[in-house]
Amino acid sequence: MVNPTIEDADLFVVLWSRSYALSRFCYDETELALRRHAVGEIQLWIINLDGSDIVPPEARALPQAPARTPHALVALVRELLEHAEPARTVPGGE
Repeated sequence: MVNPTIEDADLFVVLWSRSYALSRFCYDETELALRRHAVGEIQLWIINLDGSDIVPPEARALPQAPARTPHALVALVRELLEHAEPARTVPGGE
């Protein structure tokens, strides 16, 4: 069974909302992703689902994309994936 973690990820997608902002677990995940993003280890996408303010100070200056409906979210993710950087390969990995 694969159990990916933020430490193993090449891409972290934040589906930001008021509810997400209230979760300490989501905040912790975002902080870890922000640290990895700051040193170029991970791509970080912030998709704002309800127009609420982005709370973590390091994330406020990052681009965020609005997606207020499920249809808009699917269309946005498809568009982002078309332009995403390829995943890094690990020497000797598959």
